[in-house]
Amino acid sequence: MKAGNPRVLHSGAMTLPPVGVLNQMKWESAAAEDLGIPWEVRLYCLQCPEDYAGFTVIDSSISWSSNNSLFEKVRQWYRFQTNYYRWLSVQKEKFDILLLRYNVHDPFQYWFLRQCDMPVYLVHHTLEVPELRASKNTLGFVRAYAERLLGRASLKVAKGVVGVTPEVLAYERQRSG
Repeated sequence: MKAGNPRVLHSGAMTLPPVGVLNQMKWESAAAEDLGIPWEVRLYCLQCPEDYAGFTVIDSSISWSSNNSLFEKVRQWYRFQTNYYRWLSVQKEKFDILLLRYNVHDPFQYWFLRQCDMPVYLVHHTLEVPELRASKNTLGFVRAYAERLLGRASLKVAKGVVGVTPEVLAYERQRSG
């Protein structure tokens, strides 16, 4: 890390991000620019409105459709995740610290954290396992179980955790062991 302010990249990946996430990242990007700090925000996605072009990275190599078969959706998700972490591996050379918007039960995120040779902090916005279990269906329970395993493993190899509320931070600290 260089002397002075560390260069920070806050990044996330969502195939089709909701407007709330886009706005939050847009405002964060504008605040960093206004403050003149070396902090970049990038949201890796498949598509988004033009208003957000300043901080989004569009993966145009993938055609996503809700009409795709389950097999095709899984295949496209795999390509999207692979492309994102490949892109992130190139980006990390320009920064001193990475903040990653946390992805639930993401094996790619865990693998990236294991091989990354720089500080990576995970940014959490919710209580993941209780939220996944709230659906009260089989898929929700399977996802919650996967998150308990992969989430804890990711938390253990990350440099640290950022919680958007004190409750989220306490929850992530507790489950990280």
